[in-house]
Amino acid sequence: MFLTWFRTEEVDALADSLANEFSRRCPAPTIDEQTPQAKNRLKSASELMCHRVKVFSERQRLNLFKRARLANSLKWKLAALGYDKETINALSYEVAKIATLSKAKKT
Repeated sequence: MFLTWFRTEEVDALADSLANEFSRRCPAPTIDEQTPQAKNRLKSASELMCHRVKVFSERQRLNLFKRARLANSLKWKLAALGYDKETINALSYEVAKIATLSKAKKT
């Protein structure tokens, strides 16, 4: 069990997938737009991201190291995609919170 504590391949893949999906649904240049369509796009993209994290963390128990790795990997990927710090911090905080509060279902 201890050997899997630091195994983060799945968490890294999830962070990449989340960032790419978010970028596809809500590109970085459209974040600051004040139109209702842009706000709806941002809301739906972040809700989808949170839902995917919740499903993942219910399926697989995430320890403290993996939750931190997920949030940090997401931060790095979003920064590389050109998002501003405020958006990056808000999204990574929400992902970490959901991963922490979601309980893995016992099998």
